[in-house]
Amino acid sequence: MKRQWGAHIVGLPSGGAVSEGAVDSNGVLSGIWLDKNFYSPVIPKSALEAVAQKVTYELSSKGEESNHRTVDINGVPHRLFYTAIPAGNSFPLAYQVCLFSMQGLLVEQKDLRMKIGGLGLIAMAGALVPIWLLSHGLTVPIQQIVLGTNEIRRGNFHYKVPIRSMDEVGELAASFHEMADGLALSKRYQSVLSQVADREVAEALMKGDVVLGGELREVSVLFCDIRGFTALTQGMPPVEVIALLNQHMSALTAVVYECNGVVDKFVGDLIMAIFGAPKSYGNDASNAARCALRMVEERRQLNLSSVHPIDVGIGVATGTVVVGCMGSNDRLNYTVLGERVNLASRLCGAAKPMECVIDEITRERLGVLSECTPLLPLRLKGFSEIIQAYRLAGKRSEV
Repeated sequence: MKRQWGAHIVGLPSGGAVSEGAVDSNGVLSGIWLDKNFYSPVIPKSALEAVAQKVTYELSSKGEESNHRTVDINGVPHRLFYTAIPAGNSFPLAYQVCLFSMQGLLVEQKDLRMKIGGLGLIAMAGALVPIWLLSHGLTVPIQQIVLGTNEIRRGNFHYKVPIRSMDEVGELAASFHEMADGLALSKRYQSVLSQVADREVAEALMKGDVVLGGELREVSVLFCDIRGFTALTQGMPPVEVIALLNQHMSALTAVVYECNGVVDKFVGDLIMAIFGAPKSYGNDASNAARCALRMVEERRQLNLSSVHPIDVGIGVATGTVVVGCMGSNDRLNYTVLGERVNLASRLCGAAKPMECVIDEITRERLGVLSECTPLLPLRLKGFSEIIQAYRLAGKRSEV
């Protein structure tokens, strides 16, 4: 029986020189794995053992099912590929192993990421600019409108908001101007109304609580007239007469307000005041009596420094009257009408200088809180019956 002998020869360049086929044009390192040893003239000796162990592990665990893995060579990741070398059954199994360095790919990948990141930043900056312009175009006009509303709240109705565009924001600014002009006009109307009508009446008119017509209410009516006004102002320049009346009316009007009264009207040198309408304080007759006494005292104080001393006569009457707006739909006058109003006017005419005259009902409403002296029965114009009146000397609560 003859035996056949064979040999498997692996040839490698000597001296560690790299052969031309060991590294291809794509930078692939190659070698031979044989019997758990790895032979390569181009792979560093320090990495040969690591590559051999990796290939041995892959072949023993997975065989040829997965022939590509990643291995580090001197800290550089390489892609590992291996394939069996065909040979007869008589020879040990060998594999051709190829290693591809991934360092270049990683550098390119990093460079690509940086380029993508840069392009993303540029795109973001390009998007932020129009967004900023749009937000600036919206926030600045709105901030100016907010500033304008604060000025309106402080009473500056002449503040103007710049109209920057003709869009919805511009329309909002234009509407703001219309609102400010309307509020300014309303404020002027309110100021004028408060000057030509009593403030309580003006507030009631603006709220719509007072309409054309009237209602029956119990009030106290006060008339205050200057004694000898015609003789006092004879030969006096009109401007001086107006100045004298304005000083007199201003001082006594303040007294009416102090006593919770309403100034109904000024008629020449006469002041007409109402207590109990449009609002009642529950002690209207007492407020009217206190106002009458305070008017006399205020006039005495003014006479101490006035170039033209003035004496006044005051009449007060209490009772049921018609209270409301009289006139037409185009022009109204809030006032009171009735027999007690006429009586207060006649009592004012009957009062002596610096004297307060009240009627019987007013005296009854005051009760023991006042000092009243009966006067002789009066026959007054417009009244068929004799009127019993009283001179108001003071209020016991003030003595």
